[in-house]
Amino acid sequence: MSTPKLSSQTSQKLMNLLYGAISQEVAVPMLPLITKHLYDNANTSTSSSTKSYMDTLIENDWGFKPMHLAVKDLPLRSNAHIQSNILKFDSINSYITKTDFQHIYPKFRERIYSTPYHREDVLPFEVLKSRNPLTLQFQNSYYLIFLNYIQACTYYNEVRGKSINGSILDNFKFVDPNENELKNLISPYYENTSVDLSLITKDGSNLPISTIFQSNNEEVLSKINGLITIKSNSTANEWTNDDETIPHANYKLLMDLLNADIRSSMVLVRNLPFGLSQHTLPRLLWNYSLVDKYPIVSIVKNPKKQLSLTLIKFKNGESAQRFYRNFHGRKWDKFQHNSPEKQLYEPILCEIIN
Repeated sequence: MSTPKLSSQTSQKLMNLLYGAISQEVAVPMLPLITKHLYDNANTSTSSSTKSYMDTLIENDWGFKPMHLAVKDLPLRSNAHIQSNILKFDSINSYITKTDFQHIYPKFRERIYSTPYHREDVLPFEVLKSRNPLTLQFQNSYYLIFLNYIQACTYYNEVRGKSINGSILDNFKFVDPNENELKNLISPYYENTSVDLSLITKDGSNLPISTIFQSNNEEVLSKINGLITIKSNSTANEWTNDDETIPHANYKLLMDLLNADIRSSMVLVRNLPFGLSQHTLPRLLWNYSLVDKYPIVSIVKNPKKQLSLTLIKFKNGESAQRFYRNFHGRKWDKFQHNSPEKQLYEPILCEIIN
């Protein structure tokens, strides 16, 4: 027996009922959503805004977390009770650069947190190697210095589990700029003052910071003492979303003391020959821009251990980079005629201070 056919009027009523019930369960298409958003904000002035409405919609669509939530997302094993803007990364690899740390920061679409910066930009930070303050030799760790604690937490969470040259980034530590850490970040060589070379025979890590900088001016010692006295590990300090772009209390003083620009114009040279006169290097580098005061400092000369360390200070980073390109990895060409140099077996190795 065949089912009786519904009339056209009855079919239309049934379709209207079904549409009304189902349409509430179907997601709203993106086009009407964008149209509604644009019409609702048609009368809003955008002269003071750097973002378009489409940018806002796209960012919301990615589902990024607010950046201040990075503080709560830290792993339990991290020493998160130290609310510092400095991350320390231990590694025996001395060839990691700031560019390497920047490149592992995820691309826009792969990030966990939204930031107040342009979507293609990496969080701003400085990278400095841990160095012996008296010999400037690498001490198997790096310091990453951020604007504040929230941004340090954001970077920590975004890169956790990634690797640089085989080193897994899972052992970051938050550290305060106390005396022990500062001795690895600063050195009297970075100032335009003389250095007490008699201290080099001692272990710089065990010397008080006031002894290492005893020949420096009072301004430097004042900055050091001021930085040490800043209490950055107070657990009562609650960082919120209002603090995302506010510098940490120690940030400006830390940047002044670290002298990142001056360091980038210094080159630590290993394996220069023994027996060079004080006039040989200045004559050889006549077409480089050397600083006027203490341009060449012989740090270590130990023929028995075949160790030669020399610091060369240039007026700008361009001269330092040019020297690095021209001399790094080369064998020394004899330059003195009256008193020949005593060459080392290894080639010259250059390292720009950072």
